[in-house]
Amino acid sequence: MDVSGVVSSLIGLGGGEPYALWLVIFAAVAFVVAGANSLRGQLAVRQRITSDVVKRSDEGSLLYGEPRWAWLKSLEPVYRPFMPSDSEVASNIRRKLIEAGFRNPHAVELFFALRILLALALGIGAIIVVPMAFSSLKVAPLTMVAMGLAAAGYLFPANVISWFAARRQQRITEGFPDALDMLLVCVEAGLSLEASILRVGREIRNAHPVIAEEFRLVGNEMLAGKGRHDALRSLGERTGVSDVKSLASLLIQSDQFGTSIAQALRVHASEMRAMRILRAEERAHKIPVKLAFPLMFGLIPVVLIITLAPGIIRVFDVLLPLLSRGKIPRSTFHP
Repeated sequence: MDVSGVVSSLIGLGGGEPYALWLVIFAAVAFVVAGANSLRGQLAVRQRITSDVVKRSDEGSLLYGEPRWAWLKSLEPVYRPFMPSDSEVASNIRRKLIEAGFRNPHAVELFFALRILLALALGIGAIIVVPMAFSSLKVAPLTMVAMGLAAAGYLFPANVISWFAARRQQRITEGFPDALDMLLVCVEAGLSLEASILRVGREIRNAHPVIAEEFRLVGNEMLAGKGRHDALRSLGERTGVSDVKSLASLLIQSDQFGTSIAQALRVHASEMRAMRILRAEERAHKIPVKLAFPLMFGLIPVVLIITLAPGIIRVFDVLLPLLSRGKIPRSTFHP
């Protein structure tokens, strides 16, 4: 790419005045200064705290033993000022990432880094590329286009995460009745709840890998010493699926009141199967409504054109020559 051509095109946007070029330079300098000022007093303290904790922690620690990408650490001055200071907002973002299947400890940092990088790339790319395609575009429209693309780049990762989470929850909802039936069989065969969950996780990993992953995780948590109630609550919170949350509540209540887990699972499994049938029937009943608009605007006009086109063409073939001569024979109207 010719740099001098890009600079001259940016200067030409304002009638010879380098408004767009100065805008890019000012935005870049302001962004760097704001990031440096926000991290000047925090970076040294954070590094000391992190180094002290890492020294005291065990080498096998799950929190500090996770590898961190070098490029993510180098980009920390860029995305750190945009990370939420409210812990509740950060926890909601982490919960959404976990629901989408991203459990890395640095997933939130990676999420905001991708957000800022994509926004900057689209915004600066629009300022550079759009003048090449539309040389007559002025500074104000170009700024609006760049701001719109930057906003789209900032919002795109959140939409992608929501789509991943919804797709993952749909897979869990569709395969959960089968997993519940297998869990009931294992419990009635005499296995404990922890062993049953691990066995189901091994058996359904080919048919329902998402549920198998969650079951293996909760089974390992129980075997590692985590309380059964806490592990089941974590299962419901990680998935975000109402069926899984209801199962966790059912198992916790059965354990608290001393009732039979097998009996509770049998009733709950039958309800889950009935709910799956109802969901399938609901989707089937929605099909005619969803097909109404495609039929109205797609199929019916084609049928009308195919049916009426020959007659219309015949009428024009008869009338146009007569109208061009300025008379219509009487025999045309009276047999």
